Amino acid sequence: MIESMANERPATSRTRVYEGYASILTMADEDAGIPFSTFAVSLATNAAVCFGDISEPGTSGPPKQNLEGARHMISILEMLERKTKGNLTPQERQLLEQILFELRMRFVQAQGSDKRIIEP
Repeated sequence: MIESMANERPATSRTRVYEGYASILTMADEDAGIPFSTFAVSLATNAAVCFGDISEPGTSGPPKQNLEGARHMISILEMLERKTKGNLTPQERQLLEQILFELRMRFVQAQGSDKRIIEP
């Protein structure tokens, strides 16, 4: 899903980050249900849609920015980090920390000016 979204437009530094998350998904080996990494990346992808970095699936036209929605996704990931502390594998913990770092930095950038970081 992430890879197909990233392939819709030329690669940028932002799409390369999301593609990097997708490559980590193959590391998960869960017995049942959705792997933690898949869930975390899906929340990061939703945040990317809210930032306007990628288009919402099934829509046309330029992506729209929704910083409140992006902040909500970051809050959910922060809650997930608190609730799973001590229960994640080192790879899952690293993935969650990396996602949160990237999204927090992106949020600060998005609030800093009206100019988009990535031009579609």
